[in-house]
Amino acid sequence: MQEQPVKQSSKKKWYTRWWGILIIIFMFLPFLSGFLGSSMDSAYEEPITNQTQDNAGEPAAKPDYKIKVVGNTFADDTRRRLTFTVTNTGVVDANPACNIRIQSPDGQYQGIDYVTWDTLLKPGETKYFEGLVTISRDGAAYATKSEVSCLEKSY
Repeated sequence: MQEQPVKQSSKKKWYTRWWGILIIIFMFLPFLSGFLGSSMDSAYEEPITNQTQDNAGEPAAKPDYKIKVVGNTFADDTRRRLTFTVTNTGVVDANPACNIRIQSPDGQYQGIDYVTWDTLLKPGETKYFEGLVTISRDGAAYATKSEVSCLEKSY
């Protein structure tokens, strides 16, 4: 009886085939574009200054806000009722514009809103807001985390 020679497989490894190379390229393309994109964008950025100066050459006083979320309660499947106060802790009259973000702890359900007032907020004065914020995908029951941030309203 004669022995059969063992055939060696001429199969290439997966990463040397054309489709394997494409998979590798597509896996690393986002990282490469993010790296190149961030270095290219930073060359064109200009510094942003928010300070304005009065006639004496000194920086003008800016308003400052203290925000307190009083309540974030379930209203219905699509909305949460948010209640918060804004106090002007600065030394000048202010016109706050507040961004509201309510979301579930995992970020799956969220709602965003924007609030302004018609009258100026005097130093030490507090304004109150209560309203409904729509939450995505009927997830109001899960959106228990709320964030409010206020800046000076610009015209």
